[in-house]
Amino acid sequence: MSVKQIFMVLIGIQTVILLLWYFLFNNPQNNELEEIENQVNLTFAKLKSAQKAQLDLSSIQKRLTQEQMDLENVRSKFLRKNELEKATSRTDALAKKYKLTLKEFSPVLENYLASSDASQMIKGYPLVITVEGRYIDIGKFIDGWDDLPFYMIPEEIKLKRLDEKSNDLRAMISGVLYAFNK
Repeated sequence: MSVKQIFMVLIGIQTVILLLWYFLFNNPQNNELEEIENQVNLTFAKLKSAQKAQLDLSSIQKRLTQEQMDLENVRSKFLRKNELEKATSRTDALAKKYKLTLKEFSPVLENYLASSDASQMIKGYPLVITVEGRYIDIGKFIDGWDDLPFYMIPEEIKLKRLDEKSNDLRAMISGVLYAFNK
């Protein structure tokens, strides 16, 4: 064999190797397939992310609904100006439940009716409640304020015995009644 023939054979082998490499390893179809597979994986990852976001939104919606219901429950415990008799009647009913006599329920109406600070949505109005009865019943009465459908908070309690022979007491309870400032 001549050098020319050896050279041609080597070029032929090199061409065959180059063509094999091109069709087996660097095939455009393989590149397209890889690209499509990458796009499918990316779309799948986006789908998973969207599903997680949807679950998060659902959870947030449930929490928001619960918070709105809680807020409505709290809002309903603030009296409006036309509901003052509701506070009086409910307090009297609570006193009777514990066998107490409600002698006085006097919110400071001047403060309630003449409220001037419109920037405050909720305002506390001072009140004085006087009840007569046994010590334990007075304690239960004050403890029962938590169950009232409005906010009334005791601040000071003055106890005085009705007479020397009796175990009954007169309790003057100073507190605050919270209501809308509208």
